[in-house]
Amino acid sequence: MAKHGNPAQNGQLNHNDQSIAGMTNGATFTYGTIGQPTTVPDGSQMWFGTGNLPTNYNITQNGDLETGLKIHHRTGADYTPVSSGPNGEQVYNVQAGTQPGNPTRAEWNFDYAATSAPGVNSGDIIDLAKASSLGDFDLKLKITQTQPALLGGSVKSVIYDYNSANHTWVDENNPMLGFGGDDFNQPGSSPQLQNVLAENSVNLGFNALAAEFGPLSTSTAAGTQYDIEMAGWKGGTGNMLTYTHDHVNIVAALPA
Repeated sequence: MAKHGNPAQNGQLNHNDQSIAGMTNGATFTYGTIGQPTTVPDGSQMWFGTGNLPTNYNITQNGDLETGLKIHHRTGADYTPVSSGPNGEQVYNVQAGTQPGNPTRAEWNFDYAATSAPGVNSGDIIDLAKASSLGDFDLKLKITQTQPALLGGSVKSVIYDYNSANHTWVDENNPMLGFGGDDFNQPGSSPQLQNVLAENSVNLGFNALAAEFGPLSTSTAAGTQYDIEMAGWKGGTGNMLTYTHDHVNIVAALPA
């Protein structure tokens, strides 16, 4: 279920990457292919829908928990980082504006994945029989928008808590706003699989994020930045296990 507003956990998310990495007690930070469930026969796509690949993820692993984030052109190829930090942060430059031919969606998406399979290695098939429940962990996604001076220079952070009962991420301060859930209803989503895996793709044009971060005319404007952070704790504790961080710069034009 969702665990709302744990002060110790939220306080940890306010630290910098280096400090947070020291809290995760032996987590490993890698970049590559996320672990996949057995219901994906060829391993080429994420289980929640066609066209979503398990490649180019920023991954953190620690014991029974793995979390991952990636950035990609909406319905298109993955973005790859332009730089990275020493504790797993990946930095991306993405195209300003909306998806070509679809003014209701930002040009880029971020994808998230969380699995609770002990000893899983990047790219491995998840053994559902050996997996703990995601409900044994507290998962949070923090999104911070920093707008340029021309747009007022405002900074807004929202923390979303994961609800393992319906695979949604709920705004701690406004439970009417959230996202996710689609992976819960995909073909092949057996109760056993739902118990150990959460994956989906998110866009600033989705209703909840538009309500949080403003219309696409400003939320996708050049100069705007986003920090997307995903973290997991042993349930009900301040024992942080995983922390994954993508920093996104929106730019007017990308190198050819």
